[in-house]
Amino acid sequence: MNNLYYNNDLFDTKLIFSDPAQIEQFINNEIQEENDLTFDIIENFEQLIIPSYYSYLLEDVNISEINYFNDFLSRNFLPISEIDIDLQNQENLDKLENKTINKLINQIKYKKLPKEILIKYWLRIYSLQSEFFKNLNKSLRNSNNQAYFYYPFIKLCYEGIKKGFLKSNTQEIYRCSKISKNEFEQIKNKFNSNPNKNEFPKPIVFSRSFLSFTTDKEKAKLFRGSDSKTYCIMYIIQKINNIDDIENKVSNADTIFLIICDVLW
Repeated sequence: MNNLYYNNDLFDTKLIFSDPAQIEQFINNEIQEENDLTFDIIENFEQLIIPSYYSYLLEDVNISEINYFNDFLSRNFLPISEIDIDLQNQENLDKLENKTINKLINQIKYKKLPKEILIKYWLRIYSLQSEFFKNLNKSLRNSNNQAYFYYPFIKLCYEGIKKGFLKSNTQEIYRCSKISKNEFEQIKNKFNSNPNKNEFPKPIVFSRSFLSFTTDKEKAKLFRGSDSKTYCIMYIIQKINNIDDIENKVSNADTIFLIICDVLW
């Protein structure tokens, strides 16, 4: 995230390989998508510099950005045709909720609405089982240029948390997710090689995309699963009691069914 040579549009990082086997995988179209959660080993303080775009995402969203995002939703998530409905493939199933997206956008498009109301519409759209939330998280996860289109939504989420018109959760929350056995062993070995926990290197975990957590530990376990190449691990964000920590460290929106988090530790 903090490498100046990679954090720009000069290079396509997906075409930069450190292993000849990766080139063969790319040619054969076998490159897998990145995981939701990514681990980095931090060797020094310089690596903890926050990327410059992060401060932009913490700015208040403006009217132009709001109108742009509503137009973007209207243009890119069109209702599916009757003919396509009959084709029961996953892509078309994801588009079934586009009709609901358009209905919601038509209620708010080009209207002066309080941000407290607007964010509820946008989060409702995000919560639908549609291609919107899949495309959003895929773009963020892969750090492609499509992610820029979703910045107004992300900015309003942060603004809602900061100004208090989005309810956040401070209780302990849980999420189950897979991690490759190879990556897990590398992290464990690196961490165990340094008995002094107050010195570098340290592991840091971050997420480019939004993640779903729950306050129900047993419910989180329902999403566990593993195979011969992966482990299933549970991520736990501990309860926050300190008022200063609540203001500075809580970055989640407590929705009806789950907690949507942006994770950067």
